[in-house]
Amino acid sequence: MSPEALTGELTLTLGAWDFDPNAVPSPVEFVTGADDVGAPYAAVWVGRLPDARLHVVPGGHIAVLDPSLRRRLMALLGSAATG
Repeated sequence: MSPEALTGELTLTLGAWDFDPNAVPSPVEFVTGADDVGAPYAAVWVGRLPDARLHVVPGGHIAVLDPSLRRRLMALLGSAATG
């Protein structure tokens, strides 16, 4: 599915937004499971936002409960807050 089709589907599902999601000025970290249906949406946003990164974990989104991944995410958030 094309990025435009995915974005259009999100708009249909979530409705119109009162801001331009492509103009988010701060870094964005996306975390998704490789098996999650939302993984393609995260990839579209990472391709559109200038300072976004995608972290794909094996399995589904519940994998973010893995302690090693939690530590990595907390380090990312900590560095963003102090950077």
